[in-house]
Amino acid sequence: MNTKDEKLVCGLDETQIAGLKKKHGHIVVVEVGQGGSTLNAIFKEPTFEVLEATGAIGKNSEIKGTIALYENCIVKADDEINNRDFVKLKALEGLAQHMNSFSVSVKNL
Repeated sequence: MNTKDEKLVCGLDETQIAGLKKKHGHIVVVEVGQGGSTLNAIFKEPTFEVLEATGAIGKNSEIKGTIALYENCIVKADDEINNRDFVKLKALEGLAQHMNSFSVSVKNL
């Protein structure tokens, strides 16, 4: 395998990923590993509308809310992720980690 192929993420090269960033804004790649293999999924950040809608769906069915969040935020994923529901859930867990990775501070003025 040449070095150019090694830089592919979800079958996309750097130019294609730059195009996705331009189209979707901030995107993140989530790596899901199991048994020595690593799968990738690229997500865009959810909007307030997506969070509100998926939260409402999730009140009736947590799984349906999770599926809706995945479907609204996924940009590109390895085929192995697309074909396995549990791996989709693990990939979405990575997006949740991204959402929780921000820190905030508050100061009185």
